[in-house]
Amino acid sequence: MVIKFFAYIRDYTHTKETELKECEMVEELLQVLCSIYGEKFEKKVFKNGQLSSEIIILVNGRHIKHCNGIYTKLSDSDEISIFPVVAGG
Repeated sequence: MVIKFFAYIRDYTHTKETELKECEMVEELLQVLCSIYGEKFEKKVFKNGQLSSEIIILVNGRHIKHCNGIYTKLSDSDEISIFPVVAGG
């Protein structure tokens, strides 16, 4: 699967995208990404053991909150996008 990083999330990953295989759910994918990209990335993705409200995750263009959240199933052909929540005025 292809994982794409957007906006300041790239500051933590130092890349626009990466590829991984064999993650069954979004939760597992996030744990793998945290182990690769470290504590700063993990602090943006998780707050108090839960998915941070500052992050938007899309699987094939669909927000995971409209699927099964972090328990959304994945396949190797999926495209995952990770965005920070954007505010403006």
